[in-house]
Amino acid sequence: MELLDTVVRARSAITSRGSGAVSIGIRNGSIICIEDFDAELKSASEILVPDHLVLLPGLVDTHVHLQDPGNSHWENFNSGTRAAARGGITTLIDMPLDSIPVTVSLETLNAKRKVAEGSLMVDVGFWAGVTPWNLNQLNQLDREGVFGFKCFLANTGLTEFPSVSLDILKQALTILKEFDALLLVHAEDEDQLIKVPLVGGQNYAEYLSVRPTSIEFRAVADVLESVQSTGGRAHIVHVSTFEAAALIQSAKKSGLKITSETCPHYLILKDTEVGDGATLYKICPPIRDEENRNALWEYLGNGTIDMVVSDHSPTSIDEKALEEGDFQAAFGGVASLQISLPLAWTQAKRHGVSLEQLITWMSQAPAALARLDAKGSLEVGKDADFFLFDPEATFEVNGAKLEHQQKFSLYEGRTLSGVVEETWLRGVKVDYQSPRGQILKKSKK
Repeated sequence: MELLDTVVRARSAITSRGSGAVSIGIRNGSIICIEDFDAELKSASEILVPDHLVLLPGLVDTHVHLQDPGNSHWENFNSGTRAAARGGITTLIDMPLDSIPVTVSLETLNAKRKVAEGSLMVDVGFWAGVTPWNLNQLNQLDREGVFGFKCFLANTGLTEFPSVSLDILKQALTILKEFDALLLVHAEDEDQLIKVPLVGGQNYAEYLSVRPTSIEFRAVADVLESVQSTGGRAHIVHVSTFEAAALIQSAKKSGLKITSETCPHYLILKDTEVGDGATLYKICPPIRDEENRNALWEYLGNGTIDMVVSDHSPTSIDEKALEEGDFQAAFGGVASLQISLPLAWTQAKRHGVSLEQLITWMSQAPAALARLDAKGSLEVGKDADFFLFDPEATFEVNGAKLEHQQKFSLYEGRTLSGVVEETWLRGVKVDYQSPRGQILKKSKK
């Protein structure tokens, strides 16, 4: 065999061969071979992974708001990808909103790519948005390499990114079906939201009453009916209620082209942890009760929910309205990119979920969703993206030490399990000084 660039030997690894000891040969950033731990392989360099660490495939997070350009004080391409690398995430797909401009045209896509160029510590691709007025641009955006499209059924609060009606949703699914593109849907029902009287104030229970579970249930039902009637392909983002998950389970059994995700905050938090005025917890959809949290783990376990992604969506501390403690006044969203894996792993252990299963949900499944053929697992022919993980180590969350642009955390002071020691992108260790991340485009079939 031709000389390899690097051989990585680990006594504990999760690869396409399963769990166990391996040696991985790397050349030109790709995995050339996966052999037994003591296989004779000639290389320019060799890495021996310490026995207490596990070699894992780089995570893939397909739900991230990097908010650059325009709101780069919230997060930006450099800070966000630094945080990702610290958390073992080697590939991100950026959402089309919370930046200025939003990604709804070829012009705005190119503007975002221009800002990202030369700033990335990990690889980044882009979703584009669907609005009532850009349906005639979806094919062009697909040809330019976006990985799919995102729409909202509820008011976004952004005039440049309005929600879509059910008629527009079906039109979009029909158009995207022509070139087999994916539609991601934020499923909260606008009509139901309008009917619920707005309640301001510090009481979290009252905030929950403004966003009852029926809002997500109704919207998911509408998405499923639209997929059935059009034959399109849809993905429900941030599933937060077991009622919605039950609908998705039935739809999958009937053969609909539907996938779904949930997020670490829905898997680790519960409503009784949210004190009055604790507006750091303002998230849409909101955190619900312990029964709901446990049910989401069950729906992950039975395959109804396909993956775990962060929905990393930071704002500044001022916009969280901490002084007023008013849940209606506070901006929604949670920043958790760097600690997504420890958050999920901490709770996964309590539910008897193996590390191998969790990594499937956080790497292989998101990569499959975006059809990132070179990502998602340690497998011959794929990119040599991996990280070294200590599953037994613990740490206390300190927002000031995170790479996020905004130096505060919802999880401040919480003790989490699992520490990422090193992250490698295409066979080279991330040094946090050299931006080697690439802008990814969907491959043309």
